Amino acid sequence: MKRRTALSAAALAMIAAFPSLAPAQSLAPIKVIVGNAPGGISDILARLMAEQLAAPLGRTIIVENKPGAAGNIAADLVAKAVPDGNTLLFIYNSHPSIKSLYPQLPFDPIADFRSMGLVATTPYILVANPGLAGNTLAEAVASAKRTGKPLTFASPGVGSPQHLMIERLKHQAGVPITVAHYKGLAPGQADVLAGHVDFTISSVAIGLPQVLAGKAKALAVSSAERLPRLPNVPTVKESGYEGFVTEGWLALLLPAKTPPAIAARYNDELNKVLSKPEIKAKLDQMGATPTPGAAEVLDRILRDESAMWTKVVKDLGIKPE
Repeated sequence: MKRRTALSAAALAMIAAFPSLAPAQSLAPIKVIVGNAPGGISDILARLMAEQLAAPLGRTIIVENKPGAAGNIAADLVAKAVPDGNTLLFIYNSHPSIKSLYPQLPFDPIADFRSMGLVATTPYILVANPGLAGNTLAEAVASAKRTGKPLTFASPGVGSPQHLMIERLKHQAGVPITVAHYKGLAPGQADVLAGHVDFTISSVAIGLPQVLAGKAKALAVSSAERLPRLPNVPTVKESGYEGFVTEGWLALLLPAKTPPAIAARYNDELNKVLSKPEIKAKLDQMGATPTPGAAEVLDRILRDESAMWTKVVKDLGIKPE
């Protein structure tokens, strides 16, 4: 009898650590919360990961968009979720900066989460309306200085990497730039294409198709080297400006108190997905590079970039608007 009880306890422990071993009908769907509007790179990759992870985890996985407040609405929801592996947060590299911009947050962007793992990295493209004066970043800045007309910029949110990059550009170039904040990259870029805003900083996945179709022009790329698919577009550094983020990244987080065994299982399955040749090919089409690896790699990135952006926000006097 004692041996049977011990075996039952062990079985229950296995189910707790590995949710896919439990009867599927007794489990609620896993939710992946995205802090951006549909259509952006975060939304696209979150849905791809949900699709790919459902079978190996033996679970239904749904994606919910909770845009607004620079991603804080989504992050707060996940930080306070039951830490049972049923609620995940899909982030991009704005996450480490929000603490420096919103010191009164009801959650801690670092301490209240457990890393599941990095998903991908991607460079940025400065995408402009075709009617903007100048075909490069240097020419657009020179034109704005000459005419005295401020440039207008579509930001995917206060504290986003794009917003902070533009604040650096304003400081370095000495040119007025009016920033309009949107609930994600896709709606901001739509206004750029419509001619309501001069330019934005887009992911390759969202910006490149519009550039190749002639609906927008690329002023610069944020990568260290020119992109093979845009060989005539200079880098931001070539344009005369330093200190820009060279790569964006995307990742998955869990609530901080999620059991380590669940986090480890999820990280393992995520890495298997990211190592598939067909997934690498899909990400390559989006201008992204899969980044399988240990969750500790993401831990280090979150700590380092939080410290970096805290200094940038303080030095430039950036305030939430």
